[in-house]
Amino acid sequence: MSLTGWSSVAAGHRRALLLIWAIFLVRAGFYLSFTPLWEGFDEHAHFAYIQLMAVEGRLPVADKDRISQEVYSSLKQAPLPWQPGGFGIGLTHDQYWKLDEADRRRLEAGLRALDPSLGRTEIAADQTNPFLFQYERQHPPLYYALCLTPYRLVDRLNLIDRVFLIRAVSILIASGLIPAGFFLVRRFFGDTEALLVIWVITLLPGLMFDVVRVGNESLAVLLFTVLLCLSVRGATSRKRALMIGLVLGLGLLTKSSFLTAVIPVGLGLLLPLDTSRSLKTRFGDVGLVGLVAVVLSGWWYALNYWTSGSWTGLYFDSAVQGSSLPKAALSVDWWNAFKTILSSHVWFGNWSFLKLRGWVYQFVIIAVLLGMTGAAMRVARDFVRQKADRYAFLVAVMFYAFFWLGLGYHVLLTYVATGISATAGWYLYTVIACEMLVLMAGWTFLSRSGVTRIAGIAALGAVLIDLYGLSFVLIPYYTGFISHDAGGSLSSFKPWTLSLADYLEMISRLTANKPGFMTRGYFLGSALLLVLTAIGSVGLAVCLLLQGGLRRGRWFKFVDK
Repeated sequence: MSLTGWSSVAAGHRRALLLIWAIFLVRAGFYLSFTPLWEGFDEHAHFAYIQLMAVEGRLPVADKDRISQEVYSSLKQAPLPWQPGGFGIGLTHDQYWKLDEADRRRLEAGLRALDPSLGRTEIAADQTNPFLFQYERQHPPLYYALCLTPYRLVDRLNLIDRVFLIRAVSILIASGLIPAGFFLVRRFFGDTEALLVIWVITLLPGLMFDVVRVGNESLAVLLFTVLLCLSVRGATSRKRALMIGLVLGLGLLTKSSFLTAVIPVGLGLLLPLDTSRSLKTRFGDVGLVGLVAVVLSGWWYALNYWTSGSWTGLYFDSAVQGSSLPKAALSVDWWNAFKTILSSHVWFGNWSFLKLRGWVYQFVIIAVLLGMTGAAMRVARDFVRQKADRYAFLVAVMFYAFFWLGLGYHVLLTYVATGISATAGWYLYTVIACEMLVLMAGWTFLSRSGVTRIAGIAALGAVLIDLYGLSFVLIPYYTGFISHDAGGSLSSFKPWTLSLADYLEMISRLTANKPGFMTRGYFLGSALLLVLTAIGSVGLAVCLLLQGGLRRGRWFKFVDK
């Protein structure tokens, strides 16, 4: 099905898409609410980046600028992620909830009473503590610049309110993934099938971890999806090429991971996606896209090279200059890196690095490998049979493959700098729409089943992982009902051992260090909405599995009207 505008979407499909969009916002709103302050990956540093730009009107300088006194003081009063060990200055969640209630109330009162003017004062940081520096300066400034206006509108509110407001802004930005992803997927599947794929994406808990925090990932997810959406259609005109260059340039100003898209964009423009345009014209499109992207973002990468000797500006990239990367690549444990990436991509409980049972990750790793294999086989099959959309699907596969190559490069840098063969799998959510498209195509190719049945299986798995992770790991840990032992293992949550009073206490603890409107009633209401969406999703998934398709049942029949 060709990619066209909103007017080409049937009324029923529009309603379904808006419903999925609403489900995304409900789920993201709940994740935003219960996730503790600074628990998101590097959240305090991303916020400090915005704060410095708002206060001083300039970009932070690596190895020089530090976080503000306000953020530093908050690190001493709020419970902090377990894995970084409280950043060496504060209490972890485990330690915080072992304090007497009076001590916890005192810390929370101090956090709420922090003077916003402290945000204008830089601390004299401990030179040995990297968490106190503006280490997220390595990222391009577009996301942080977009957050300046909402930040300045509320700069007199307390720190908690400002952080949660920027989280909400991040969610609204990331929610653009839903319509953009739909228009991408419908390029290859029917509209109903595209809705199912986007529905599965909405249910992924790892996506929630990534976009509900203060951080540039929310904008990167949106821009990468839009870029691929344009690229699989091809440059049908100079205007289209201009749009591709614009989105690529904005992406390069959001995250350096967009460098992985440069080659796929160029090759995609040269492929005969539109046979009416000559090869010479397509080379002209490549030149126009490159020119626009360089004009928009070139200054940032030139600045990186001027100040750090590295084009990307990434911390490890600058730190390993002069090292022999090809030689080091032979020593990397690539299989361990691959497993680590996928494990932290599937479900990684924020910066405390909470985990599920090992078999869950093993199952998903096998499923992803099968999906990748099936996608590669489909590419070969499409070219043998001269399928009409073979070039477009090849472009999508290239985007996904080159992003994996980028992760491999980051693994190599990490290994040279630290000796560890790993990198963060949550980076993969930048390409989640592309990933789900490629894997869904691979799974359907291997199984000879339609999208509906595969989507039902994927959705059911995502909901079960989500509910288990919330109910048995995240919420019990963030409220002090489970904790790590001396060996670092997390105790198991046993719900049958708790009384009604214990559960009420758990809900009350969720309100700690949160905006004032997030009361116990608020959490009960938002949890009810989340459970209702989960029940509806499970019901639809079971229906799809039993019936094998939408058109043989009454579920979501309205989408075909």
